[in-house]
This record gives sequence, C-alpha cells and structure tokens, in this order.
Amino acid sequence: MKPSPQYDFPVSVRRQTWEENPGVAALYQGIFDVTLNHTISVMFVPEIKKNANCWPPRLPENIDEIST
Repeated sequence: MKPSPQYDFPVSVRRQTWEENPGVAALYQGIFDVTLNHTISVMFVPEIKKNANCWPPRLPENIDEIST
C-alpha cells in the first residue's frame, strides 16, 4: 500500500469588522480575511452592483476617513 501524506494546514477566518475601529466597523460588514498556513491571505468582499451611471466607482477625496 502506498503511503499518503496527511496535511493539516492552519486556517484562520476573521471578520473585517473585528479589525476596524468601532465607529467605522459597520462599513466593513460582509468582508472576511482568510489566512492559510500563516502565509497566504485572501480577502473576500461582497459583490458590488455595477450600473452604467457610476462605473467604475470613484474613491472619496480622503480615503482614510470613509463614511459610506
């Protein structure tokens, strides 16, 4: 019988709302940060609705002070 390797990679899933200041945490609802094996990080964000009037979306003037 051929031996098969066993893998048990650590996976961490965090809600982005937990990582932000309480005043703006609600703006990050539905965003998740997944880290695999302490090295690979993937951010999952909800789908953005596209329409012809405002695509591509523009960033606010001061990106560090988001409000919506």
